[in-house]
Amino acid sequence: MEHGVITILNRVSGNGFIKYGNMVIKFELRETVGKLYTYNAVSFEIKHDYLETKAVKVRKIA
Repeated sequence: MEHGVITILNRVSGNGFIKYGNMVIKFELRETVGKLYTYNAVSFEIKHDYLETKAVKVRKIA
Protein backbone atom coordinates (compact mmCIF):
# COMPACT_ATOMS: atom_id res chain seq x y z
CA MET A 1 0.00 0.00 0.00
CA GLU A 2 1.45 3.35 -1.02
CA HIS A 3 0.74 6.54 0.86
CA GLY A 4 0.75 10.13 -0.25
CA VAL A 5 -0.01 13.36 1.54
CA ILE A 6 -3.00 15.12 0.06
CA THR A 7 -4.45 18.56 0.71
CA ILE A 8 -8.15 18.91 0.11
CA LEU A 9 -9.70 22.33 -0.40
CA ASN A 10 -13.17 20.82 -0.45
CA ARG A 11 -13.69 17.40 1.05
CA VAL A 12 -16.39 16.36 -1.39
CA SER A 13 -15.19 17.85 -4.66
CA GLY A 14 -12.79 20.51 -5.75
CA ASN A 15 -9.06 20.83 -6.21
CA GLY A 16 -6.31 19.15 -4.28
CA PHE A 17 -2.71 18.10 -4.37
CA ILE A 18 -1.35 14.59 -3.94
CA LYS A 19 2.27 13.62 -3.50
CA TYR A 20 2.64 10.38 -5.42
CA GLY A 21 6.18 9.06 -5.22
CA ASN A 22 8.32 12.08 -5.99
CA MET A 23 5.65 13.75 -8.10
CA VAL A 24 3.25 16.38 -6.82
CA ILE A 25 0.04 16.28 -8.82
CA LYS A 26 -2.65 18.93 -8.80
CA PHE A 27 -6.00 17.39 -9.57
CA GLU A 28 -9.73 17.78 -9.41
CA LEU A 29 -11.40 15.60 -6.82
CA ARG A 30 -14.46 13.69 -7.91
CA GLU A 31 -15.90 11.31 -5.38
CA THR A 32 -16.92 8.07 -7.03
CA VAL A 33 -17.86 5.34 -4.58
CA GLY A 34 -17.59 5.98 -0.87
CA LYS A 35 -14.19 7.51 -0.21
CA LEU A 36 -12.59 6.29 -3.43
CA TYR A 37 -11.24 9.06 -5.64
CA THR A 38 -9.72 8.90 -9.09
CA TYR A 39 -7.28 11.07 -10.99
CA ASN A 40 -6.45 10.09 -14.56
CA ALA A 41 -5.11 6.54 -14.20
CA VAL A 42 -4.54 6.73 -10.46
CA SER A 43 -7.13 5.85 -7.85
CA PHE A 44 -6.86 6.37 -4.12
CA GLU A 45 -8.86 6.54 -0.94
CA ILE A 46 -8.88 9.43 1.49
CA LYS A 47 -8.07 9.03 5.17
CA HIS A 48 -8.62 12.05 7.41
CA ASP A 49 -7.05 12.69 10.78
CA TYR A 50 -6.34 15.81 12.79
CA LEU A 51 -2.79 16.31 11.52
CA GLU A 52 -3.01 15.57 7.83
CA THR A 53 -5.10 13.96 5.15
CA LYS A 54 -3.53 10.97 3.46
CA ALA A 55 -4.25 9.27 0.21
CA VAL A 56 -4.21 5.54 0.91
CA LYS A 57 -4.40 2.51 -1.33
CA VAL A 58 -2.93 4.52 -4.19
CA ARG A 59 -2.76 2.41 -7.32
CA LYS A 60 -2.57 2.85 -11.05
CA ILE A 61 -5.57 1.74 -13.04
CA ALA A 62 -4.61 -0.41 -16.00
